[in-house]
Amino acid sequence: MRATRLLPLVCLPLMLYVLFQCAGPGATDIASRNGTDYNLHIRPILSDKCFVCHGPDANQRKADLRLDSEEGAYAALKDQVGAFAIVPGEKEKSEVWHRITTKDTSEMMPPSEFNVPLTPAEVELIGKWIDEGAKYKPHWAFIPPQKTEVPRSHDRNWAR
Repeated sequence: MRATRLLPLVCLPLMLYVLFQCAGPGATDIASRNGTDYNLHIRPILSDKCFVCHGPDANQRKADLRLDSEEGAYAALKDQVGAFAIVPGEKEKSEVWHRITTKDTSEMMPPSEFNVPLTPAEVELIGKWIDEGAKYKPHWAFIPPQKTEVPRSHDRNWAR
């Protein structure tokens, strides 16, 4: 078997490790150290549990609220005077925060009949993201790569 065919098999365990470290329960630990990133921490949660009803597909959308864009999430709610889905930096004034933390099943999001509740870690991440300013980012594929500085080693012989 050629070495090029073995490469995916060799890399698979590493890729799975990185995936589970970033998306699993440890994601809150990463977010607490580095700040909450929309593409890494928030978009996956919203995509899995919110975009079905509050996403870009107008045919599937079940509410007037869009959470997939900054404009939609920051806009005033039509059915509540003076209320906003997300108030950057103020989760207590954000209707999203109220809806994901309420015990009232008639207001709870995602709805109980959806059968995909938010975990406590996901609720914590969303709250932290809102408190940090609820910064949206374009999809990672549309962010141009930036050159980073090569890290320096303290041991000059190591990098040979």
